[in-house]
Amino acid sequence: MSDTKAEKSSASNKSIFTTSVGVQRPLPFTLHNSKSPSRLFVGELLTKTNYEDFDAWKQGDAMVKGWLKTAMSKDVRSSVRFAITAREISVDVQTQFGHGSVPRLYELHQTINLLQQEKTSVASFYTKLRGLWDEINSLAPSLECTSGGCTCDVNRRQRESEENERLFDILMGLDDAFGIIKTQILAMIPTPSLANAYLLP
Repeated sequence: MSDTKAEKSSASNKSIFTTSVGVQRPLPFTLHNSKSPSRLFVGELLTKTNYEDFDAWKQGDAMVKGWLKTAMSKDVRSSVRFAITAREISVDVQTQFGHGSVPRLYELHQTINLLQQEKTSVASFYTKLRGLWDEINSLAPSLECTSGGCTCDVNRRQRESEENERLFDILMGLDDAFGIIKTQILAMIPTPSLANAYLLP
């Protein structure tokens, strides 16, 4: 029963992310499931006799183009500056960046591997890592078994693996002054949770 609720909750929250402080927010640029290109939002289609209505649509499309361009960096905006409709902008951006999650994931993992505490507080270092982890999760969400009555326990093992990986990220980046604590954490059986390890320093 609770698994079914969790699955429904997980499915309905695909357009929601949790910030580093645990606040849930809708993802930017996410449209509700009821919004689709084939859905008719106007009472009538363009014909030879209703151009005034079509002209009003063009004004609305220009507004959407403005919103899209405002949400882009200068470099990206210049690549779509001659697009005639908002749809052209959307298609162009999808073509340019829709498959870009793999290079971005690589960049994020590389940043994490190189990130060092550098005499900042542990809280500040953890916050930087948490932001990177959150972005990774938004690009490549964790896999979960959704079969009913699953006995493979893959969800728990996946969470433990992710938690261990994050713990290692923290330990690798901590300053040498935490050498003894790092050794103690790595010697613990079972490996402590990320939250428990965070409380140790």
